[in-house]
Formats: sequence, C-alpha cells, structure tokens
Amino acid sequence: MDKHRTGQHEDARRLYLEYLESRPEDAGALCLLASLAGEQGDHAGAEASFRRAIGADAGHAPAHSGLGASLLLQQRPAEAAEALERAIELQPDQPEWRLQLALALRQSGRLEEAIRVVARMVKRWPDSLQGRYNLAVLALEGGNPDLAAENFRFVLQRQPDRLAALVGLGRALIGANDPAGAQEALDGAARLAPDDAEVNALRGNLLRRRGRFEDAISSYRKALDTDPGHVGATIGLADIDRHRGDADRGLQRLAPLLEAAPSPQAMITAARLMLRSDRLEETVRAIEKWLELPGVSATSRSGLLSLKGHALDRLGQHEAAWTAWTESHGDLPRHFDGQHFDKAIDALCEAYEPALFAGRSIAPVSDDPRPLLIVGTPRSGKSILEQMLACHPAVHGAGELRYLGVMTNHLVGMTGGAAYPGCVRALSEGDVRALSDSYSRALEAIARGARWVTDTQPTNFLHIGLAALVAPGLKVVFCERDPLDTAWACYGRRFADPALAFVATPQGIGRYLAGMSRLMRHWAQAVPIEIMTVRYEHLVRRTRPTIERVLRHIGLEWDDACADYAAPGAADLDSAPVLTGAVDDREIGRGIPYRHHLAQVESILSGSADAG
Repeated sequence: MDKHRTGQHEDARRLYLEYLESRPEDAGALCLLASLAGEQGDHAGAEASFRRAIGADAGHAPAHSGLGASLLLQQRPAEAAEALERAIELQPDQPEWRLQLALALRQSGRLEEAIRVVARMVKRWPDSLQGRYNLAVLALEGGNPDLAAENFRFVLQRQPDRLAALVGLGRALIGANDPAGAQEALDGAARLAPDDAEVNALRGNLLRRRGRFEDAISSYRKALDTDPGHVGATIGLADIDRHRGDADRGLQRLAPLLEAAPSPQAMITAARLMLRSDRLEETVRAIEKWLELPGVSATSRSGLLSLKGHALDRLGQHEAAWTAWTESHGDLPRHFDGQHFDKAIDALCEAYEPALFAGRSIAPVSDDPRPLLIVGTPRSGKSILEQMLACHPAVHGAGELRYLGVMTNHLVGMTGGAAYPGCVRALSEGDVRALSDSYSRALEAIARGARWVTDTQPTNFLHIGLAALVAPGLKVVFCERDPLDTAWACYGRRFADPALAFVATPQGIGRYLAGMSRLMRHWAQAVPIEIMTVRYEHLVRRTRPTIERVLRHIGLEWDDACADYAAPGAADLDSAPVLTGAVDDREIGRGIPYRHHLAQVESILSGSADAG
C-alpha cells in the first residue's frame, strides 16, 4: 500500500500479488489490486479483480462499488448501475456511491431514476453541495428548471463564486421563463469569467431572446475575441441578422460553418435566413442535402423538415409541403392522448364550479400590477397582440410565464388531499391568501412599474379557474382564429414543449381545439371574471379598433405609442418582438389548400359544436 500511495505501481502490484498467493480470498487486497489496475488504465483488469473479490466475499460493499466504477469507465452503464445498487444495499451510508449510481442510470437512458436517486440522497444529506449540484444538473436535463434553480441557488449560497453553478442557474431560469433572474445569474458569471467564450455566448443568447440586440452583439463579440471560431456566437449573430432583415449578411457569417460538418443549429439558422430572403428553392435543396448527412439527430431532422415544408408551401407545392410536415412530426416519439386530455377538461369543469367562488373575498395584495392572461392556441395571434399592447406605457409584455402551472404542483401539498384539480375544494381562505400573495409578489418583481403584466403561456387556458381564485383582479383575452388556418399553422410547426404535442396529427389538433373551446365556455359561465374574445382576422385587418377594444377591457385609454408597435424598442417586452413590420392578412385562408388533409379537424369541431 505504501508503494501504491507513492506511485511505485509495478512494485505495488508485485507485492499485492505475492500477498494474494498466500491469501487469495482476501477481498480487501483484491480491491486494492483492482484499484491499482484502474489507475493504470487497465479497467478490464480492474473488473476481473473486483469480480474475484465479490466471489471471495459477496457481501463486500466496496468490491461492488469498485466494480460499478470500472464498468462505468468501460462504457457499460447498465451493468455498472446493477453493481452500484448492490453496493448501496449493503452499505447505504455512502453518498458518493449514490452519485455514481445516478451517473450510471443517466448514461443508461434512465434519467428519471437518476433524478430520484440524487433527490433521495439530498434529502438524507441536505448539506451535500455535490449532491445538490448534481441534482440541479440532472433536473435541468430532465426538463424541471424549477428544481434545478432551487438546487443551484443552494450551492451558490455556500459557494457564490462557483462559475458552473452560476451558468447552470442562468440556464435553469431561462427554462423557467425568468429572463431577469437568468440575466442576473449570467451577468454574475461574466464578472467572474469575463473572457469565457461559453459564458459570453450564452449571455448573448439570452439578450438576443429578450430583444436586446446591441447588448447581445457585444456579448457575442467578446466570445469571438476569445474564440474566433465560436459556433454559438457566430450563429447568434446570424440570427440577429435574420431579425433585422439582413439575410445575406447572416448567411455570409454561417458560410464557414456550413462547409464540412455543419452543426444542427447552423443548418436550421441558415434555412431560416434563406426563407426570410424568399430563396425558397435554394432552401429546399440545402435542406435535402443536409438531411443526407450522417449523424443528424431526430430533433434536428424534425426542425429541418418543418422548414422544408414551409418553403414548399410558399412555392405552392402543397402536397410536398404536407409530406415534409408529416415526416417532421414522425421523427419525434411524442404522442398526444386525446382521451386523457378530455378527462383533464372534465376534471377542471367539475372542480371549478360557480359554488367554489361564491362567498370568497380574497383580493390581491395590491391593485397593481394585475395579470392579463392572453390565451389561445399557438399561432392564434397571442404574441402579436402582446407586442401591440406592450407599447402602452401601462402594460409590460412578460411572455410565456409559468407561475400558474407551477402553482398547481404545490396545491396537493398544501391540502394533503386529492390530486389536482380535485384538491382545490380543500383550499382554505388562508391557503388562497398565501397563493395570492405569492402570485402578486412574482408579478410585481417583473412588472417594471406597469399596471398590467401580460402572460401568453400556451397552456394557461387550463388555469383560468385557478387564476380567478388567487387573482380576482385579473383579465382574460381569448385569441381565436379560423380553425382551418389554426390547424395549418400548428401542423406546420415543431414545438419543443411536449405539452404542445397535439400539433403532430389532424386528429390531435381537432381534439385540442374542441377541448379548449369546451373549457373556455365553462370558464365563461363558472368564473366571476369577464373573458374577452379577439379574432385573429380582426386583429390583422382592423388593428386599431381591436386594440382599443382590448385596452377598454383592461380599463385603459388608447395611447398613440400603440400605433408604432413595429418600431424597434417600442414594446416593453421580455422577449424579442415577433413583428418587425406592419401586420397584414397574408396568412388568412392559408389552410384552404390542406382542407382534405384536415377534414378530421373540421369533423371533430362540428361534432363538438353539435354536442354543445
């Protein structure tokens, strides 16, 4: 062991073997020999010695743990997980082994199990910074940005200068749609590492998404000063060119990245730039070439096929466009369960009855700011309406907030009763007051002094009852669009949010539209708030009268600033503006060429209307 510690590995190995000649069943000595082999890069030899140790003593926990580690190093994570689970079963008081098990599970594609393992570890050893950090990383990868942010913050309370945790917190808060918090975290990371190209590129991405293009350009340039070939910064600058209508310049930036083995984001950004400049046939040819490249992931294929469909659609090749969109959805293994969705609507209608609101006197902590929920399907005009309203000095456009959806996750714990939404009946006045206070504080933190904060989260139509319960001063605007155009617009898009998987089939779109319509009718009858409907067609053809009507709905007068909605910086938004020019009606009637493909949508909606 002394030779081992001092790096005299060959002498140590000889002495271990001599010792084992007389005591071949000594599991501890076999583990030492295995560790030495592993340190020398002989992981197969280490595995053999650990297995000998287990054969000598099946209850020797370190041997099982060591075997798991050696199998991990040999890229055999499933076997490693089995060995590590046995080690923990034999000796549960080893937090490091649980972290190794989580790694093995993650590498085996069992991410949810990995998260549970580390969550249990953190519950048992709550002060473990490495456990907290690993849980945050896994939660972020697993699509739970709130859990990730909670644990990154814990780490940063103890280690405020831990760069990786600051960057992770920034990523988590981007996922949680807290751009201000993400900005603070990434600004802190940039102060710690001003020359870190990845930090500057990530910060640039956030600034770009927030529409702060000049600041984003500055951050991207810092990244490129450190790493002149930084892919993410180059793509970010090209995307800003797209927003500003300079597609040729963006494509010039991307040209070196597209020559050999282009990254997925470079290909997708280039395709968007070509579409922006109406180079439709070139877009189709380029995408077809990229799809032939080896190693293109399913997600990348889906994005490229979606863009190919848009180019073909604008060329008037409608059947080819439909085929491309269908392929784009088929590449992603997502499924919309229409029956489950219908049952969820039923449960909401049953839980949020008029009697639930009768006699309640809960009021917001303060009159301002108030939430304005702009609900509807994707592509129904929600973001267009938000941009126009956010030009008014009393309105802040906060984008797609997650407060209400996250709130539903806390209700079961508050009531200790049934699952949501049934548990809302058990909420006490104190519970509702606590939720109302929390919601008001969250809105106040992002309002920038505005009287109204818009929230365009696509799934908020499911949460209108809860919002009316905790924020009686809210207002709701329901954006509707011709069902055929809605179906065309949805089917031609690939959304990252799994909650929008309904877009993958005409049947899914029909079931979703019917369920949304049914639930909105219920809210109109059950909740004590006024719900205003805005038609997409009116918004783009009779813009000012429509905006004036919405402003009256929230108690505001027309402001001439709303007429300049497309001017750079005119709207107070937390995201990049969707409009860079005046709205028009070019997308009205675009679903008509696909009517035969979308017959199920019209049939389902017709049946729903008859049933209603």
